[in-house]
Amino acid sequence: MKIISFLNKEDEMPIYWYKLNCDNIKDNLYEISETSEIRSAKTKKILKQRNHKSRSSSYKDIALSTNIIKGKSFLVHRLVAKTFIPNPYNKPEVNHKNYDTKKNYCDNLEWMTHKENVEYSKNNIKRGEDNINSSLTNDQVYKICNMLQENKSYSEILFNIGMEDSDNNRDTVGNIKRGITYKNISKQFNLSNANAKSSKYDINTIRDICRYIFNGYDYIKIAELINEDISDINKKKSFYEFIRLIKNRKNYKDISSEYNW
Repeated sequence: MKIISFLNKEDEMPIYWYKLNCDNIKDNLYEISETSEIRSAKTKKILKQRNHKSRSSSYKDIALSTNIIKGKSFLVHRLVAKTFIPNPYNKPEVNHKNYDTKKNYCDNLEWMTHKENVEYSKNNIKRGEDNINSSLTNDQVYKICNMLQENKSYSEILFNIGMEDSDNNRDTVGNIKRGITYKNISKQFNLSNANAKSSKYDINTIRDICRYIFNGYDYIKIAELINEDISDINKKKSFYEFIRLIKNRKNYKDISSEYNW
């Protein structure tokens, strides 16, 4: 598969783009990334995805032109799977490994038969005591509890189990810590004295970070200014994601809304 191009600005991680050629989609009209973004090959503009009308609202689709129809609807997760995931046995269904149908990046997808998909849901969805539709596995919950016991920050915990550092996911970790969900696992740990924080930064530091973003500094410069260690690739990715969520006003909205970037 040929790499078309990649974004490599100072303040962003590289995104690799590939030709989107499947389902009679017009040749050389679109490009797709492994993280499920789709853009125009000509203008490089990322195209808007929407909630699928006839399915659960968590499935995303996108309107693309084919050799026959202009503006045909395609499910995004199937386009990602057809582009990046081999399917030698022609299995018809695409499964989301972590049960989150909004996460359409290729590492979260796999081809299955209908029977395999049903069995996967029956056998592998791990249910929290008060959250029967949870997407966490028991292994992830054990890891979360271990890290809570070690007083790791919520940001570190979410990064280490491969979840986005978002307000909803922080609430999930907090509920495990307080024994609201997954009590059958969390009761095996001494979490009453755990001192994990939703963020390892105090409010003044968050304000500094927002000011640095407003002034146009990239995440590397911000790390230097607040003495954040990003010496290895995992720390660098984690801090980049942390800054991205603030910049997109997904975290610390009450503070970031004070700045007009």
